[in-house]
Amino acid sequence: MNRRAWANILVLVVVLTVVMAAVLKLQQFKVWERLFFNVSEVFGANSECLQGGCIQSYEVDMQRKVVAGAESLSSLTYNSLSGTFYTVSDDTHEVVELDRKGNVIRRIKLSGFDEVEGIEHVEGNVYLIIEEPSQKISTVVIDEKTTVIDSAVASLSVAIELNGNKGFEGLAYDRQSGNIIIAKERDPVRIYSIKGFPDKTGRPTKDLTITSDEQRTQALFLRDVSGLEFDPNTSHLYILSHESKLIIELNKEGKAISTLSLLKGQNGLMKTIPQAEGIALTPDGTLYVMSEPNLLYSFKKN
Repeated sequence: MNRRAWANILVLVVVLTVVMAAVLKLQQFKVWERLFFNVSEVFGANSECLQGGCIQSYEVDMQRKVVAGAESLSSLTYNSLSGTFYTVSDDTHEVVELDRKGNVIRRIKLSGFDEVEGIEHVEGNVYLIIEEPSQKISTVVIDEKTTVIDSAVASLSVAIELNGNKGFEGLAYDRQSGNIIIAKERDPVRIYSIKGFPDKTGRPTKDLTITSDEQRTQALFLRDVSGLEFDPNTSHLYILSHESKLIIELNKEGKAISTLSLLKGQNGLMKTIPQAEGIALTPDGTLYVMSEPNLLYSFKKN
């Protein structure tokens, strides 16, 4: 075999290697699954969304509302009793309460908590707080007089697949079942369900169980998970990804049925949402997204 033939073989091997690497990378980010879903969405294959009730029909209502004086805001939850939002900033170690227009109502200092990445309203004055590195979930009480949160009613350390700064970020509460839904950010992305924590007093029960929610995990075609929200009216779960610039809506069977893009030019957005870290749904069906460093968005059904 002459030198030219060997050179051609070498070029072919290099090309095949590059192609295989690209295919594996696409598979890692589940590009094929997302492409298939997008095609089926265009042709109306998701019958549950034919009446326009899914997030694919939503348009931006408020965009890039700057939360004044806040930094690195992560997570978002809505308390229908107070009609206000709560978010957290690990940089300034505080919980920030906002009205529905994104105006700051008050700041509540966090003391004794490490790298808080999520907050979720349970009921009344009880909230869940999650710390990413230790995967520790705590129940805390926040009322109208709270200025400092320095203790927890009860805590639960999950400690599953610990790998530094890629721990739990998504946090949601299913008021129908009383279960917590949590998401591991990435490497790998995982959805878990926790039954038996908290009870109505904020403490764990004797029947505490943690299970991997494989059905919901397998439905995802996201690079990461940065936020979760559960809709008690439909039992749908909304999953936010800041790397994929996308929200996926899963039905109660755990099947992906709709998506909402966070890219410029999509759903009325003038600019791409830079780093979406929190998601919350209000009783009227408005969907809110919190982005680092301090930007609040809302979407309504078109």
